[in-house]
Amino acid sequence: MEKDLVNREGEKRVKARTVTWLASELHDFERLDDLKAKMSARLADWLPEAEFEPVEKSEPESSPVLMILTGGTERQALEWLDKCPGRVTLLAHPAHNSMAACLEILARLRQAGRRGRVMLFDDSEPNKEALRDRWEMRRVHMGMQGARVGLVGQPSDWLVASVPDVEQVKRRWGVDLVPLGLDALAAAERDIDSADLKAETDRWLREAGGMVEPDEAALSLAVKTALALERLAKENDLHALGLGCFDWLKAHGVTGCLAVARLNDLGLPAACEADPAAAVTMLWSWRVCHEPAFMANPQWPQADSGVLELAHCTAPSSMARSFNLRSHFESGRGVAVEADFAPGAVSLVRLGGHKLDQLYLAEGWVIDGAGNRPDRCRTQVAVRMEGDALDQLLSRPLGNHLLLIKGRHAERLDASFSWFA
Repeated sequence: MEKDLVNREGEKRVKARTVTWLASELHDFERLDDLKAKMSARLADWLPEAEFEPVEKSEPESSPVLMILTGGTERQALEWLDKCPGRVTLLAHPAHNSMAACLEILARLRQAGRRGRVMLFDDSEPNKEALRDRWEMRRVHMGMQGARVGLVGQPSDWLVASVPDVEQVKRRWGVDLVPLGLDALAAAERDIDSADLKAETDRWLREAGGMVEPDEAALSLAVKTALALERLAKENDLHALGLGCFDWLKAHGVTGCLAVARLNDLGLPAACEADPAAAVTMLWSWRVCHEPAFMANPQWPQADSGVLELAHCTAPSSMARSFNLRSHFESGRGVAVEADFAPGAVSLVRLGGHKLDQLYLAEGWVIDGAGNRPDRCRTQVAVRMEGDALDQLLSRPLGNHLLLIKGRHAERLDASFSWFA
């Protein structure tokens, strides 16, 4: 499926490209010009997208990156950084008292309660990779500021631990939770073009391995909801959303499983049950990992083998090696996705708490043999967990939904999470 709804990072382009430099006015101008040229060339290799600007030409921005070219710049640096909220990155190089100045600046910032780090800027490959990683964490952090997560309908009644405080989420994550009624989705359905509806219905018929309980009429209704949800996301400038799918099913007789799966395939994270904690987690993890997520209910942990079984009635088709179209498990109505996952490394992640200030994070391996139990949701996955992940899940759960992401991402997710403290 063509990911034309949003770009690869699942976000609008974030202006996070500036590296600001600062040098003492007492420094020899000829040597300073040589130093700037050397640092600029190195920066073009390390961070090709970065713009290299002097302090006097740079606008203050969140999570600033400041290269200290010479000593004697401490007070000027603090004056500029005082205008820049967020975590500070100071770049030091091996000459002209750059390191000494960086340490003095960061020490003063820490006294004021600011967070930051001195990064080493030389020809070392490990230092280059460390800076690129930090640059990426900065991009994710800045990209979350002002992101809009729509809740189309109300969170399901049983989400008693998954509905965080809206203001606290805004304060910590920078995200706006935007309430939208199901009537807005119904209105969007009325504007769906019949030719688009047929083309998308035919595509699902072609790509699915089979269709068991639903007929083509039921599929067409599910696809209509999917197209309408995409339209609603575009009209409201949403970066992620949660759909009150059970209320939609009760009111219209149509399931939202396929609609949620499709948006995740398109690069717009979408959660079932209008789960706000899951929707924010999906947006954040997409931007860190560049992978869609399967939102699932844990079914049964096997302490002896370390296997956790998960299931839900939706999964992005792009994550599956094959999939069938089935009816929704609980209701036996509409269209759900029964996806088969190939064995491979995965990460499990979940934000929780009133402020979304808690993190469940684990890695494991999808194994064959998840089965096709008739008493569980349609997509069923078995994951052999690593470490004490099962014990953490049972002793300190954050809620009933976990996100499964292909690949090993625990280290990057944990590093990014620390930026939102």
